Amino acid sequence: MEFKTIHRNTTPIMIVEQFLKSLESGQLVQGQQLPPERELARMFGVGRSSVREAIGILVVMGYLEVLQGKGTFIRRSSAGTNYKAIPLENLISLLPLFDLLEAREILELKAVQLAAERANDQDLAKMRRTIRKLEESGGDTEKFYTADGEFHAAIADATDNAMICHILKSLVRQIHRFNVKFMFTSEEAMQQTITTAKAITSFIAQGEGDRAQNWMYRHLNEVDGSLKNMVAERKKRGERLSLSLWAEEIETPSQRP
Repeated sequence: MEFKTIHRNTTPIMIVEQFLKSLESGQLVQGQQLPPERELARMFGVGRSSVREAIGILVVMGYLEVLQGKGTFIRRSSAGTNYKAIPLENLISLLPLFDLLEAREILELKAVQLAAERANDQDLAKMRRTIRKLEESGGDTEKFYTADGEFHAAIADATDNAMICHILKSLVRQIHRFNVKFMFTSEEAMQQTITTAKAITSFIAQGEGDRAQNWMYRHLNEVDGSLKNMVAERKKRGERLSLSLWAEEIETPSQRP
């Protein structure tokens, strides 16, 4: 396996592009295990954080899967599925829901760290406006998740990374649509979310990426925690449901074979 060393303005998207070229040429094949992050970083001539971010992007796109304790592998796509031909929004709805939640967490934690390094006054003002919308949601679940989605979009914008913005916004939209339709969010949970959103914004404004990252982890578990627990239980039973399949199961159980 060979990769060209990246010399100019290294970004994760350039790593993604090289990976996709290697996949198209047949140099990489389904089921193949990738070298460890440290080795990939050496091969590309970049830092491990850039490799880690690129892997997160490729996981979301459906090309890679990370198996705990085993490593990172080229995903074996289902028969007849051409992931490259599927628009991102549609692709996300086809992927296993637990995988999407994990991918979102990877991207969100990186995004908030980048936002702490790059956010300007306009970005911070946008975050604060969305927090006011959260406060004004008045217990309305749809308004709450719409405002929460705008908060995450503001953080994505503050990364100044077009690929992270595109993928993260698509992920958040799909997951929030599911939450609005099927999940109950208590008033207490909404208040906790507002508190953590304020803390995240404050630490981003202070440039404290690590502390903002810790609060983002807490924020994600408050907003998506119940959903993640539910999906984890179904995953233990060997069920790998996508957003679209699960929505169909809940909406029309009598129509399923």
